[in-house]
Amino acid sequence: MADSQKKQYAVYWHKENRSPIILDVFAREDIAYGDTVSYMAVAFDMFQSLNASGTPLTSIETFKPIVVNYTESYKGSTVEKDFSYVDELLDKVTSDAKKNRFTNEFLTSLALVISGYKLSSQFSVQRRWLNSVYMACDSSQKKAEFIQRMGQHARFYINIQEHKPQSGAYKGLERISDDQMNLIFLLVKYLKDSGHKMANTILSRFYSDVLSEKENSAQNFCDAVKAIAAFYTLWRAADTNAGLDNVYRTLLKGDADKGVPSFSWAGNVSDMTISNLKAYLKKELDKKSLGTKEEWLKKAKMNLRYDKAKFVCRFALLVAAHDTIADETYPGLMKIGTLGCNPCLDVKFWDADDLSDIEHIAPGKPRENADWDKGIYTDEYQNTIGNLTLLPEEINESASNKGWAEKYYYYKHLAEIDVDKLTQLAEAAKNDGITLKDSVLNNLRNAAHNKHIVPIVNIGKEGKWDAGLIQQRSERICEILWERVKAWLEE
Repeated sequence: MADSQKKQYAVYWHKENRSPIILDVFAREDIAYGDTVSYMAVAFDMFQSLNASGTPLTSIETFKPIVVNYTESYKGSTVEKDFSYVDELLDKVTSDAKKNRFTNEFLTSLALVISGYKLSSQFSVQRRWLNSVYMACDSSQKKAEFIQRMGQHARFYINIQEHKPQSGAYKGLERISDDQMNLIFLLVKYLKDSGHKMANTILSRFYSDVLSEKENSAQNFCDAVKAIAAFYTLWRAADTNAGLDNVYRTLLKGDADKGVPSFSWAGNVSDMTISNLKAYLKKELDKKSLGTKEEWLKKAKMNLRYDKAKFVCRFALLVAAHDTIADETYPGLMKIGTLGCNPCLDVKFWDADDLSDIEHIAPGKPRENADWDKGIYTDEYQNTIGNLTLLPEEINESASNKGWAEKYYYYKHLAEIDVDKLTQLAEAAKNDGITLKDSVLNNLRNAAHNKHIVPIVNIGKEGKWDAGLIQQRSERICEILWERVKAWLEE
């Protein structure tokens, strides 16, 4: 490069537009720069540490000027529109610390979506990755396609991850039936609350087809959500997180030798089908010896625990309550009922205050005079799914570490819908020397969701909640969970 072409770039922070501005300042004869991008890279590294405003830039904010520089007529272009989605997403984050964390999450998932690449969380590495991938695009069209994919990934977060169900269907999925849409709302919220961020990589790829208005893309996205939710639930109900993220990375990157298609943009886009997704996820369950009901049940009924997979337990309890009734043959257990007898697979149940807390029926730390079966604690059944139920927060706090009789009266108040019987129930508790909190009883009587507690109160005040019953209930819940979610992985 001739001396006359050498340039030094300085950066300042435009407060109104919240973006870095690059200025061509003067030539530096003592530094041999390679090209324009090198000038910018040096300036960005300097500015990151020397920002006079005290607001450090994210790697995306340092990347934007390069996009502007290489886009002819940026203002009003499709590139500007696509990048505006990224700006919109980041502008929603209020603090600088949160913005840096979210930028890291966004870019590490974007790198997987683009090519299956495992990107470091280090600022300089992320900045170089953005710059190198973008500059490797050998035409203006390919550069624009990269920004389009970046914008679509941002729109997944905006339209799906941050969407409020009460505002209507997801954008692009307006023709999906209400029942299915409510289920998808639930599953997306469940995956998000569980912290299963790797799910976003696969779901973002399917949602990009929705944004591109490809044929059957809306239904394919719904099927992908159900498949991912089923896979995650079955894996985590029976095992730890170890190796789970690598399942997604392998699928995104692809492995031709092992017959694994690539679901990233760099792969063969035609391979990204629901059939391939389900087949791959089922094969991964098989590798973990979780592919059959017998194998899975053996592990899940002991490993589906509050202390290992809290949100998976909460989801399992909701699935086990869905359209089930009390099994009169086995008090304490539920069984499948008629369609619509107790619909629970809806996001409103996940968000309901009446079902907000996971209650340990036999408490983790019982009070000294509480007469609980010692086998529950000797064999550590207190945290297994069979000892858990969903209750309003108030009853969980009030029943807490009490004995079975007191818990029974609280549960019975939740289950009972006959006003006259409720009055009799309160008197019975008083006669047994048990004082129940009036404020809690009022909340229980007004609870909208109570059918799931009926199998438990069917044991009766004189019944026994012991290790054997917990084991039976764990197996029953897991059986129902398997039958219902495994179907989402089938053709």
